[in-house]
Amino acid sequence: RYFDAIASFRSKAAAKRIEADLNLARRHAQRNSTTQRVVFDVALDNYLLDGLPDMDHPENDYSVSFAQTSYPVDLTSVNFGSTPIVTFDNYGRPDNPGTVVVQYGNYTRTIDVDPNGIVKVSP
Repeated sequence: RYFDAIASFRSKAAAKRIEADLNLARRHAQRNSTTQRVVFDVALDNYLLDGLPDMDHPENDYSVSFAQTSYPVDLTSVNFGSTPIVTFDNYGRPDNPGTVVVQYGNYTRTIDVDPNGIVKVSP
């Protein structure tokens, strides 16, 4: 029971982090009238907001490696038009809608990005 609770928490926390960061990328593109790419690496369980400075280390791009978080989930799949990259335009719309799937233990969460750029986490 305890492990199930931890697994559920970790998968949800990671999904919410991805949701927040995709929304950050979307808002950045809108506010700056530019494009903003988010590049996922399933093999390394990480992602990068290309060209967006990290808040703690502005000389580096903002990135998240789940191996270095308190919720070390697996990125099991990323699909934005058959690529692991989503680019938001200056209106906050993705070049391709898609999904990101994370897993910890028996718990899987899906993060959906619709054609309008709305980001939602399911189960």
